[in-house]
Amino acid sequence: MQTILKKVEKVVMKGFSGVEHIVEVVKVGNEKYVYIDLTKENEEKSLGKVILAYDVGMKCAIVVNGEKPSWIDDVFKNIGGIMIETN
Repeated sequence: MQTILKKVEKVVMKGFSGVEHIVEVVKVGNEKYVYIDLTKENEEKSLGKVILAYDVGMKCAIVVNGEKPSWIDDVFKNIGGIMIETN
């Protein structure tokens, strides 16, 4: 089954912390996720986006190419999300 990504949009969202964040959001099917692309971003920036996702109460859509980092399973276990594998 192929995952079809819609356009990534930048959205201003207020988190549980009370802080407003600019969050990259992507729609997959009928659900919206915080977009994290490990093929284009370093691990520190990606983990920062995971924290933003937690603060705004959204799941993550994480794009990987090849071997996935060990922390991804913890993200899915704690806040949920999907992994999208590219070739």
